Amino acid sequence: MAFLALRSILVLSLGLCSLAEYSIWNHTRGKDLDWWQKTVIYQIYPLSFMDSNGDGYGDIKGITMNIQHLKNLGVDAVWISPITKSPMRDFGYDVSSYVDIDPLFGTMEDFKALVAKLKELGIKLILDLVPNHTSDQHDWFKKSEANDPKYKDYYVWADPTFRPPSQNAFPPNNWTSAFGGSAWKYSTKRNQYYLHQFSEYQPDLNYRNENVTNEIKEVMKFWLDLGVNGFRMDAANHLVEKEGFPDEPVNLDSGVSDPNNYGYLKHIYTMNQPETFDVLADFRAMLDEYSHKTDNITRVMITESYTSTDEIMKQYGDQNRSIAHFPFNFNLLAELGDEADLFDLAINDWMSNLPQGAWPNWVLGNHDNRRVGSRYDPKMIDSLNMISLLLPGTAVTYYGEEIGMLDNMGITFNQTRDPIGIEAGPDNYLTVSRDPQRTPQQWNYQNFAGFTKGNETWLPVNPNYNIINVQDQTTLPMSHYNIYRQIVQLRKLPGVQKGDLEVSSIGSRVLAFKRSYDGEETGVVVAANFGEDILENINLAYVLDLYDKKLTVNITTPAATYKPGDIISSDDLSLNPMEGLVFTFQHSLASSRSLSVVLMFLSVFLVVRV
Repeated sequence: MAFLALRSILVLSLGLCSLAEYSIWNHTRGKDLDWWQKTVIYQIYPLSFMDSNGDGYGDIKGITMNIQHLKNLGVDAVWISPITKSPMRDFGYDVSSYVDIDPLFGTMEDFKALVAKLKELGIKLILDLVPNHTSDQHDWFKKSEANDPKYKDYYVWADPTFRPPSQNAFPPNNWTSAFGGSAWKYSTKRNQYYLHQFSEYQPDLNYRNENVTNEIKEVMKFWLDLGVNGFRMDAANHLVEKEGFPDEPVNLDSGVSDPNNYGYLKHIYTMNQPETFDVLADFRAMLDEYSHKTDNITRVMITESYTSTDEIMKQYGDQNRSIAHFPFNFNLLAELGDEADLFDLAINDWMSNLPQGAWPNWVLGNHDNRRVGSRYDPKMIDSLNMISLLLPGTAVTYYGEEIGMLDNMGITFNQTRDPIGIEAGPDNYLTVSRDPQRTPQQWNYQNFAGFTKGNETWLPVNPNYNIINVQDQTTLPMSHYNIYRQIVQLRKLPGVQKGDLEVSSIGSRVLAFKRSYDGEETGVVVAANFGEDILENINLAYVLDLYDKKLTVNITTPAATYKPGDIISSDDLSLNPMEGLVFTFQHSLASSRSLSVVLMFLSVFLVVRV
């Protein structure tokens, strides 16, 4: 649950040119990759994908009607944001029942039909699970607030503090909510405060109570039995808080002076507690055991956390226990501007900190952050898809990014649905609201972009749907849609699935990387110009250590100098403004560096023989 504009979590030391080489072949050589390692995961925000009944809200039947779209893209896994019962104050992330479909989305029979359709098409299903908190309308919370003996400790409760001279009751400490203000809400029914790290209608579960962990594992089993292939764990690093509830220190480096602002404090007692990793490891063990007892098909666990790279890496686990198959990598969601060297460092930050044997992943957009074409120049959409889809590991695509959808910044305050935007008020709502990136999928140029046959939509459709929609782009060879499909197809090469990575930035404008797999003839090179000037005489052969200087153009962006099939010299490349290119190359050895190692070995061998 990202609730704030994403802050950069990278400590970047800028230079004119950097070169780093990372190998993931030790993790994969001689091994077949699992389904979750080979796939692109496509995120569907269900309220906005397709409305089947004309009420203006996307639903499960609407997803089922359009699953072929994913198959056409080459996507093999789908992650669906929450569809369980909810008051919808935070659109499903406030769960009132973990095991019921919300009527807004349809019925359990609709869900079973969706599972069957996905299975028919060979697409795996990942569901959003919200383990940190529930809605205050959940039966567990109602019983906990009433001091029911079984449920009284299912949530985090604390007595008020009384401060002189008035001796008025105050919250237990200074902890703040991510939505602003105190993280504590007083209950007159129980005469205690309950913790809510997010909104006050989202009380935090108490994972120091083992029964809570067991309840969530039963929820997981319920969905696994229905055919779900894994879970995305929302707000995973918030599960456990420090015992004793000590005050959190002020973050003097944040520049925030308002004590009600979430950024005012260092959240060292409400995030990344050691016990949080214990709970997550317990969830993972349950998934592994389920897979082992059924069909040996992996049930994947993906965790979501907005925190430092060091803390995120702990969610992979260690040699003693497994935790996440992978935690989401949000480095490319940071505001990196048009600086290629910042992208280089963002990539290096993840790959250099990756634990031995861990699997990387790349997230370019999601429901909590501005769309990629709105964070950057829209002309960079194809190049950024090339980068995120061809780097090592699993790629994640937010719905609409395959056609280059943009944020709808024309949403008025009266149309705002996001609680964060509403709380910010009419003057500031657009600076924090997540509504602009959650507007309906643009299927065609019919009324409401083909999203609904009704008379309204839950959020207004972006007016640009006449020129940005699926129907038109399927017929245009150089559309975002068709370029995206070509990139996904290229991911099937062993050099992309298992290959090494060399990545380099050339100044602040060119990002380039090479993917190659020792023993495979075909490698891949990606090069992108982030600037507005034509760049000439670029020597990729030097910065990427290319032994064979001939590159074959495979995929281009619309502004490309070259066309697919062109053969160019890698030591004399030209790039138009904001142009991206994907090349393939043939090699008998992975690189000249590999050749040097072989020659050095032979020379030593000959000296010894002599």
